[in-house]
Amino acid sequence: MEPIYILDRSAMESLNSHFDVSPEIFEILDNLASEGSLLFCDEVRDDCKKELRNERITLWAIPASRAFKGRATVSFEDCQKVLVNAPDILDESPDGANEEAQALKTVALAYRLSLEGTHELFVVSDEEISLEERCTVSEACEILSLLSLDTESFIKIVNESQAA
Repeated sequence: MEPIYILDRSAMESLNSHFDVSPEIFEILDNLASEGSLLFCDEVRDDCKKELRNERITLWAIPASRAFKGRATVSFEDCQKVLVNAPDILDESPDGANEEAQALKTVALAYRLSLEGTHELFVVSDEEISLEERCTVSEACEILSLLSLDTESFIKIVNESQAA
């Protein structure tokens, strides 16, 4: 099975920092996105536009998201399926609405695609702490039996696959 990597906002932030060390990373990301092997939900892209305005990752993400727009759509029903098993991905606090929206939609996208069973899925997240009452993206993935990677592991895997 071909892998699909789904990025959350924390992965986007890490990739943005990685650009200074390894500028070719965006060429690799472009290739993955055009092949359909890299996705992120609209909420992640929109968060980048707000929080990482004029950063390299945002300048890459806006056009890159057009390559897979229909595949990365997350419905209310997709989110409901995640919340049945991982309700702690949401927090009662209104302070983190953007953070939890991108987290929920990232996990919901991965969960929906996992149910199709056509690809090996990896959620890429560097989220270590979240709001007080919310589990991290990686913790939600574990609850739902989804695989997750940190950004450094993702970069290593895709660099090795490009070299092969």
